[in-house]
Amino acid sequence: MVRMLIIFICIIFPNYDAWSETTVPGGNISGKWTIANSPYLIEGEITIPNDSTLMIDQGVIVEFQGHYALEVQGRLLAVGTASDTILFTVNDTSGFSNPDTTLGGWFGIRFTDTPLTNDSSKIHYCKLQYGKAVASAYAGGALCVLNFDKLTVSNCRFQHNMAGGRELHFPSAGTNADMGAYEHNLGIPSAVTVNNLNIPDQFKLLQNYPNPFNPKTIISYQLAVISHVELDIYNIVGQKVATLVNEKQLAGTYQVQWDAGKYSSGVYYYRLSTDAGFVHTRKLVLLK
Repeated sequence: MVRMLIIFICIIFPNYDAWSETTVPGGNISGKWTIANSPYLIEGEITIPNDSTLMIDQGVIVEFQGHYALEVQGRLLAVGTASDTILFTVNDTSGFSNPDTTLGGWFGIRFTDTPLTNDSSKIHYCKLQYGKAVASAYAGGALCVLNFDKLTVSNCRFQHNMAGGRELHFPSAGTNADMGAYEHNLGIPSAVTVNNLNIPDQFKLLQNYPNPFNPKTIISYQLAVISHVELDIYNIVGQKVATLVNEKQLAGTYQVQWDAGKYSSGVYYYRLSTDAGFVHTRKLVLLK
């Protein structure tokens, strides 16, 4: 009877795997984490050593079982897709709202004096949630980058993270990582990317390219300091027809793609405004 039941389960559920989860104790890690062995349950501080690489496949769940960090001294390649993201989270969020304890969160992905001899790390199409830093000396709830600039982060979502009111931390001097997302939802067609590691010394709204265009164009702008940014599109009679950006962003140089496929040919205007007092408007021409 037992044998018949096992055969029945295998026939009805041919892809069922009762041992799909992987427990990861504290210590050094490297290699490849796959969807077949997901979720990965992290039970201690883990480190990618210098000259080593950890690759994380799309769709993998990385679940920290306590207030532990992923320290990167080597190379991290966490590359998901728009439809199959990688999730970094914690198993128990109880107590997360209390900023004075480590309860309810994990300690984030941390690049601290990572040797520059390593190739660039990538965090693309990932969700990072419930990262928590308590002591001010260890800021950066979900992601902390100190004295390292060989990192790209794009099309990611940071939500429910805590680090003294900041979800991402960078030092006031030195290098900054290429942050492609800051509280930015996945899948938004006009996703913002940063393409310059240097901090601009002034605010600037650049001319779109190409111009005229059909149907897509790139709008670039520079922020001298962290600011709340709004980038809107207006038609020739002054009606707002689209909002491309409406969020707080770090200082840096940004690019936004506008897909005007559903709009008619004509003259449009794009307007950049910040809470730092910078406002500038430029003209663009859609020709179909």
